[in-house]
Amino acid sequence: MFFNIRDPTFTKTNAPVKTESEVHVASIVMTGILGFGVIVFMVLILVRALPIAAGLGIIGALYVLYVILVICLSKIRPYLANMKPYS
Repeated sequence: MFFNIRDPTFTKTNAPVKTESEVHVASIVMTGILGFGVIVFMVLILVRALPIAAGLGIIGALYVLYVILVICLSKIRPYLANMKPYS
């Protein structure tokens, strides 16, 4: 749980409770896949096996997929979803 609801100053501080560090395996794996994909498509572009526009388009699509999956798989998403306005 990211917020300590039993804390009486909870609504005043909007500060998350410190939890144990976690390894973000999904983010690390997706970063590796993105890096591998970028290297493969850059090599294909450099050896002229793939047009530059197509290669850059594929790399851009890989990046968009990467961002979507990392946000969906990340453990920080629930934290960001529970943030309250600070006033």
